[in-house]
Amino acid sequence: MKHTTITIITLILVLLAGISAVVIQKAFAQQRILRPGTVPAEPPRVTVQGVNPSGTLSRIVRADQGFVKEFPGASDQWKDSQDTTWMDAERSAHKIKLHFDNQDVLHGGQKIGHAYGNYTEADLLLWQQETERLVLEGSRIFHSDALLGSTNGVSCDMCHPDAEGTHPQTYPKYQVQLGRAALLQDMMNWCLENPCRGEPMSGDDPRLRAMEAYIWAQATGKTLEYGKH
Repeated sequence: MKHTTITIITLILVLLAGISAVVIQKAFAQQRILRPGTVPAEPPRVTVQGVNPSGTLSRIVRADQGFVKEFPGASDQWKDSQDTTWMDAERSAHKIKLHFDNQDVLHGGQKIGHAYGNYTEADLLLWQQETERLVLEGSRIFHSDALLGSTNGVSCDMCHPDAEGTHPQTYPKYQVQLGRAALLQDMMNWCLENPCRGEPMSGDDPRLRAMEAYIWAQATGKTLEYGKH
């Protein structure tokens, strides 16, 4: 009897050891457990390759197990940030001021230690595309009562076609409607609450930031004169 009991216990231990080995091997295969001396795999990174002949920025966007990232600094706050077709549609639908040409950054001082010494054509295009994306998103919201949260069908462009008459270059200034000196965002929220009959947005709301970017972009070339009415 004693011998039989020892045999049964031994068989159970062998069986448990086999099961453990299978579980550990599967965990290794799925990289849930790292083998000694190995380094955790980093999330897939995006490589900016340069400028294509078409003038667009060449990039690689990898998606592993639902992980999607764009190149560093890219806006990922828009639900369709991976889709650029809406940007072309927005450019066609509304007049957007041209982005500043930063080509001069690459002339007259490209050497080690210079502030712009390590930048390339690809960097300049990255700056342009990401800035334009923010401005175009602002335009899309500016022209949409639904995205604004308007409850009466009013959108910003009904009073300010192409953001005209918003005068961002005159802020800060005293606003009679508010009874105090205000920033541009303060007046934007006043418009959201009154003409649009919607809810004000917090200062870090992506929609408010995008609209402010659009309004400022449309004021390109105008002189800063804060306090002017």
